[in-house]
Amino acid sequence: MSLFTEPGRMEDRFQLVVEAALHAMIIVGTDGLIALVNTQTEKLFGYDRQELLGQPVEMLIPERFRGDHGGHRSGFFAAPSVRSMGAGRDLFGLRGDGSEVPVEIGLNPISAADGQFVLASIIDITERKQREVELSDRTVTLKEQAALLELAHDAIFVREFKANGIIFWNGGAAELYGWKAEEARGHSSHELLQTVFPQPLAVIEAELDRNGKWEGELIHTRRDRHLDMGRSGRRIELRRSPRCSLRADIRSAGRRCRLLRLPGSFRRPRVRSRPA
Repeated sequence: MSLFTEPGRMEDRFQLVVEAALHAMIIVGTDGLIALVNTQTEKLFGYDRQELLGQPVEMLIPERFRGDHGGHRSGFFAAPSVRSMGAGRDLFGLRGDGSEVPVEIGLNPISAADGQFVLASIIDITERKQREVELSDRTVTLKEQAALLELAHDAIFVREFKANGIIFWNGGAAELYGWKAEEARGHSSHELLQTVFPQPLAVIEAELDRNGKWEGELIHTRRDRHLDMGRSGRRIELRRSPRCSLRADIRSAGRRCRLLRLPGSFRRPRVRSRPA
């Protein structure tokens, strides 16, 4: 692709392209020297553009990666194409203060009147990486706490508050109600267990929204309706939070249990039971 037919206007044309970008943009020649940068590059790396122009692009690369970069650059110019840099690897840029920033880099070859260049689009992905770490931590916490809940002898299941779909069903629930976890997950708990409420569900949910908890007796139907324990009344205390609910049902009808609703993912289980 040739963008420049008038050598004297090369810098003006490049400047119009890169300055309009929302992300850092750097143009590098086959010699590895920086030919042009935009304002976002200055902000990302902490340099004034006059400190960057004419300098080796390796100054923006952590030292541990510099040894291989010259070969990668030569390989790119030998077979130029639009591509992502370092696909499948974590990339980092080196700021002027010595700190590193995780980045995502796209490469675009440019043919100008005075030679071949590569336009590098550099995106700061710090926030994305932080979200990935937070998600990974929540996933680990969820797995750990789910494992703890599986050790409980009580029947415990987790459901979404509004959609009411079951997202966790422990061994105690499977033993008490008769459905395996893979059979229960995704179903409405109210429909699966044919829940009988002592008052309209809308009234219960309104109280949960207003006070953050509800207490009363629910009747659930087991899978095997012919058993004497097919229907059992239990004293339940419900507590709500924005995303999901944790329900614990105690086998003994004369015992009381608490339902907690936890934001986002499980926190430390707080299932308690005591004589009613």
